[in-house]
Amino acid sequence: MSLGQFTSRGAAAAFKMSRMFKGLGWAIGINSFLCSIYYNIIIAWILFYFFTSFRSKLQWSDCGNWWNTERCANPETLNYSNSTIFCNSIHYQINCTIPTLPPEEYFDNYVLHRSDSLDNLDLPSARFGIKFYLKPNWNKIRQFDVFADIAIFSVLGYMSFKTGLPIEQVAKAGPGLAFVAYPQALSIMPGGPFWAVIFFFMLLTLGLDTQFGLADVVIAGLLDTFKQLRQHKLFVSISYCIFCYLLALPICAPILMNEYAVNLSLIICGFLEFVVIDYIYGFNNFMEDIRMMLGKRPLEPYWFFTWCISDPIITLVLVFSSIIRFQPPTEGNYEYSAYANMLGWLMVCSSLIFIPCIMVYEFIKAWKVTNSLQYKVIEHMPHYLRMLTYARKPDTEWGPAKNENRYGRYKPKIEQSTSINQSNINDSDNNSTLKFKNMFRTRL
Repeated sequence: MSLGQFTSRGAAAAFKMSRMFKGLGWAIGINSFLCSIYYNIIIAWILFYFFTSFRSKLQWSDCGNWWNTERCANPETLNYSNSTIFCNSIHYQINCTIPTLPPEEYFDNYVLHRSDSLDNLDLPSARFGIKFYLKPNWNKIRQFDVFADIAIFSVLGYMSFKTGLPIEQVAKAGPGLAFVAYPQALSIMPGGPFWAVIFFFMLLTLGLDTQFGLADVVIAGLLDTFKQLRQHKLFVSISYCIFCYLLALPICAPILMNEYAVNLSLIICGFLEFVVIDYIYGFNNFMEDIRMMLGKRPLEPYWFFTWCISDPIITLVLVFSSIIRFQPPTEGNYEYSAYANMLGWLMVCSSLIFIPCIMVYEFIKAWKVTNSLQYKVIEHMPHYLRMLTYARKPDTEWGPAKNENRYGRYKPKIEQSTSINQSNINDSDNNSTLKFKNMFRTRL
């Protein structure tokens, strides 16, 4: 945030702080673009649930509707002793037909039309869900994605008690928590429709706020790169929103995009941001930029520890952990085909590919510049080191976007050259005057 505030530019232009890492800004922009596409689907689901909540009885509160199957079971009619209805043996792990709750079938069969291929801590046995949430499972701690919300797991404990199934089988990753677990909790609360409206309105505001930020990253990058479009900003913004909307229409698997497009690539970009800002550009230089905005370098020891030590280590561990633990995403029992996973990896590469490509391009430019006669050569420095030194330095356009904010080391070179030219003109005028006087004296 401080980087964008200082440069008054989007990500595509902000990372001109290092010539060789200009592609990092484009990678962030592509990630935001892909996320904007599938986020339209998530917001559409939220809008659907929001408007269907304006009823005296929530549609997902019980079975018996046309979208329900024989596996549908109301939690009120189930108990642990009756769990043999769904299992053919004493142990649920063997030959067990897992029952589904009304919100799950509503989401799968009514909202998505899939084919066959809170305040709830006082619910019965909610403590088992909370215990499952709070009790450490040291084998899971290494996975970094086990942290969720206590309210959700209280509902899962209640659902586990009613169905007689373990929480591991009741809980589902992905949209299941937001569109299954919470709706189930809302359906059994007094005044459920009212709380459903409030809950999905909250999700709607969060989703729109996130979507605005994602869209702004891409739009700002386009305007910073193609400056002739700035006078048509409104048209560019509307066109981009319509374009993302049209791309989102045929998408039926936003979970696939979430797992690939903005998961591993986003973590890699985050790690490279720490490297570029703190080690390539320099932590001290960036703190001086903050001093230009605030007049001081606030909480410098804290930022040094987090930006230069702890956060880079954490993100690097997350990168390797994500690669080592990676498994193809699934939705329930459905496994994506090989071509779908290949498409996912193409989405990962579509953003990260900008980093090495632009880096190679900048290396070629730097090699030519440092090999020219106009470049000031440092004594006894090999050519490849001159090239690397030039490529890691900021671009000539780096700094505050507005000229009135450019002073000190960011003073516009145009003004500097103008002042130099003006002094040269003055010197030339003085020399001409002196020469004319000497000629006049000689003639006399």
